[in-house]
Amino acid sequence: VCIKAFGAASRHSKEVNALIAKAKRNAELSEIEKLSKEKNLQVCCMLDLRYLPQVPKVCEIIKSGEIGEIKNVTFTGQHCLDYGNRPMWYFEEGKHGGTINDIAIHGVDLVRFITGKNLTKVNCAKTWNAFADKEPDFKDCGQFMAEFDGIALMADVSYAAPKFNDIMPTYWDFYFWGTKGLLKFNIANNEIHIYKNEEEIIECPNSKSEYLRDFISEINGVKTIMNTEDILKSQRQVLEIQNASE
Repeated sequence: VCIKAFGAASRHSKEVNALIAKAKRNAELSEIEKLSKEKNLQVCCMLDLRYLPQVPKVCEIIKSGEIGEIKNVTFTGQHCLDYGNRPMWYFEEGKHGGTINDIAIHGVDLVRFITGKNLTKVNCAKTWNAFADKEPDFKDCGQFMAEFDGIALMADVSYAAPKFNDIMPTYWDFYFWGTKGLLKFNIANNEIHIYKNEEEIIECPNSKSEYLRDFISEINGVKTIMNTEDILKSQRQVLEIQNASE
């Protein structure tokens, strides 16, 4: 959602929900934040990884200290380029907003949600063109290393996945290394894998994404896990990483 669209919505006192990242620059995000406060409007983004079936149990395990203090996190969120099916504006200069901004917000938001930690340092970030040979100015690959209050995070959010009829193993694959063990989970199933002296597999019950329900609840004054303040924090932190790549 560009700032013009948000501004138009706010003038008519309309709440805003976005499928992908809302702002391309810090100034735009600051304006969105200002308008939402002035008009008392809620902002939502489709950060639906928070609703994966494993997430409540992962939060419980990490909070309990079962795998110790979290030191390192890695995730991959590789997508298919899907050239020819995505709208062509996607590849036009200045309209996409950046591969890290577009994709990494989902993974960074989930890491923040699970650990309670916020971005403190961007060590390095890079975006470049590798797969979109028809659009050489489109930087389809994105990788970065960053720190979240003592946790080292490394991620790949490139449009590098082949067009595949099933879920690629590199599509939202998360690893949390603690001082007592390793925890991993993937969007493709309901399993949590814990590695200490031996492997333990926990099967989690099915769940469904309720981000729109929670968005409506927030509009009605009921606090949920999908609130405007937290969404804007995730967006600002991912913009900082994206800016480091430019």
